[in-house]
Amino acid sequence: MIWNETKYVYILCSESYLKMTQC
Repeated sequence: MIWNETKYVYILCSESYLKMTQC
């Protein structure tokens, strides 16, 4: 269902968090 999108967003969020702490 939306697990794929959630996972993708979570990954992007993690990378962004590591780079700028902004989700």
